[in-house]
Amino acid sequence: MTILSFINRPILNPCFHTIPEESSKPIHGEESDDTACEHQALDDSALSTKDKPSVGAQISVSTQALEEDYQTGVRKAEAITLLWSKKSLYSAYVLIYVAYFVLDLAFGTAAFLAPYAYADFKSSQMVGISAVMAKIIGGVLRLPLAKLLDIWGRGEGFLLMVLLSTLGLVIYASCSNVASYTTAAVIYYTGFNGLQYTLTVWISDISRLESRVLLIALSSTHSICTSLVVPYIVSSFVKRGSSSWRWGYGCFAIVLPVALLPLTILFLWHQRRAAKTSIPATDKPHRTLTSSAVHFFHEFDVIGCLILMAGLILFLLPFSLATSVADKWRSTSTITTLAIGFCLLCCFPIWEKYGAHRSYLPWPLLRNRTLLGCALTTCTLFVSYYCWDLHFYDFNQVVLGLSATNAVYMEQIYTIGSCFFACFTGILIKVTKRAKLISLICVPIYMLGTGLMIYFRQPNVYVGYVVMCQIFLAFAGGTLAPCEEVMALAVGTHDNFATILAIINLAASIGGAIGASIAGGIWTNVYYGELVKFLPDSAQDLALEIYFDYTTVLEYQKGTEIRSAVQMAYGAAQRDMCIAGTAVTAITFIAVWLWHDMYLGHNGRQVKGLVF
Repeated sequence: MTILSFINRPILNPCFHTIPEESSKPIHGEESDDTACEHQALDDSALSTKDKPSVGAQISVSTQALEEDYQTGVRKAEAITLLWSKKSLYSAYVLIYVAYFVLDLAFGTAAFLAPYAYADFKSSQMVGISAVMAKIIGGVLRLPLAKLLDIWGRGEGFLLMVLLSTLGLVIYASCSNVASYTTAAVIYYTGFNGLQYTLTVWISDISRLESRVLLIALSSTHSICTSLVVPYIVSSFVKRGSSSWRWGYGCFAIVLPVALLPLTILFLWHQRRAAKTSIPATDKPHRTLTSSAVHFFHEFDVIGCLILMAGLILFLLPFSLATSVADKWRSTSTITTLAIGFCLLCCFPIWEKYGAHRSYLPWPLLRNRTLLGCALTTCTLFVSYYCWDLHFYDFNQVVLGLSATNAVYMEQIYTIGSCFFACFTGILIKVTKRAKLISLICVPIYMLGTGLMIYFRQPNVYVGYVVMCQIFLAFAGGTLAPCEEVMALAVGTHDNFATILAIINLAASIGGAIGASIAGGIWTNVYYGELVKFLPDSAQDLALEIYFDYTTVLEYQKGTEIRSAVQMAYGAAQRDMCIAGTAVTAITFIAVWLWHDMYLGHNGRQVKGLVF
């Protein structure tokens, strides 16, 4: 065996080429050309012409046989793309874009209105805890939602999430105590996360792998507009009075369902139209109430779902709540909760392997190194992001001396830049049909951006250098995020789309919680100590006030002794946070290296019908 043949292995050679297994040969009854799935779409007149055979008769038996192993919701999604026209396809994507735009407006407005709501309930510490719990529960519930979309249907699940989001906004607008505010937060975040997740699943349903990155990237370009518009929307509400924040929630309780209703109707109408044919139909078994309960108990893998949800909540909650107190990690309850959560997470794959009647993911996918590498990539990117992003807005004002408006623009460089570079990446992948090499090139650029911030996140640094670092991060982050998502989807079938996306989103939640905990711990233990160290003796009594409210120091001009002391303390804390963020990216490079370098062109078999 020569040295070249030895190193030409998937784990050693990052450019070792593989083709997705399901795409290596044509499926029975389909054309081998990449455009074959487009030719399967049926003309709309097929349903209205009486003298023609039924639409179900026009679909080959072998094509229907391909769908028999898929769950009902997936068969409904394939039936829609088999029947609709190009006009419906493009209309669906436009409405998905509108849905993303409105959701981002609602979420951004709600986030800026939250401090005004906190002010009304500042006497209770439950407000902060409820926000943390709402985000964790909303993220974890993507798992049962994935099963709901696969078993029940995409349109039905989306409609349910619209109702939940609207209900949460209504309760937000009318809440009068902490209990109702907490209820609103949990319901709203559950619905909001579910809506965004379902939209991503829909994009995957209507696109091939080589086009999916571009479609996902284009759908995120709304952030360029919403990031600039949201502050003006918030100011128009809060300037009316102390409790006018309720009008903001109430406004979107009307706007949200009205804007999302056309998309819901489009998919449900096509789904109903397809139901009149024999395409998605299967013989409905006659079950008793008890047997139906047992059947769906196994279909939803209730035990596995509870194990994973309990494990994630117990594992993530200590990370989210243990950042405000310096010695919180020494608490027995924190360590015990974390340990129980970790043990439950370890029990989940064991249950999926040996106990589940119908698992969330087939066991080969759970141990697939590309899927694991994509999940690890997502997790480490979020850890790194939360490490360097925490208190970045404060840093822009206190250290760089930017105005509130310019500080917001500085933060938006990453959001806007990542949207732009994601579109460029989508075009590049559509041409090259590969994503691994592009990602491997971008990880060092991300390392460079975070590494340079160690030096440039200091007092008396030219603001242009900080902008340069943000551009590096936007370029690499905007490229890596869609790449890891499409590579994860490449290892599964259409029947696994919803669950794979749920796994990737969960990895993001875990990474965000860990990153926020690391950054919060550094900030708590470093910033205050450095603040006391650098403040003059005459201003030591201001240390706690400055620590809890950074706006206090903005009253002092740059160059004054107190302002300079606070800037030095910020520089010390930001340096350590950026070091942590840079160190984590080394794991990101290993995670990307683990991916198979799959050719994304032979994938007309993942989705069927008329798709992008």
